[in-house]
Amino acid sequence: MRAGLLSRLDIIKYLDTRFVCTWILDTATNRLIDEAETETNREFMQTLYDNWAWPVTFEFLTQQGEFVTGLNSLKDFDASPLPNHEFMLNHLAEHFPGH
Repeated sequence: MRAGLLSRLDIIKYLDTRFVCTWILDTATNRLIDEAETETNREFMQTLYDNWAWPVTFEFLTQQGEFVTGLNSLKDFDASPLPNHEFMLNHLAEHFPGH
């Protein structure tokens, strides 16, 4: 699911023009919480860790690092009757109007 969804040109353009896209393993996030040099970094890593769920979670945050919404590859996408790309675009439009 993830590779297919993120290989679609419309999804790539949508995400790249509206968000800073990155990824991190949950185990690395947990380690970075402990190693953070500032409270801001620690809080950011804790936010990522707290909102992650197995196997893959797309997390969307404000520019200040506050969690807005997430999409889990099993729980959310599998529950939707829409194709994955339509579901993701609709979900983001709902949570980030005007984007």
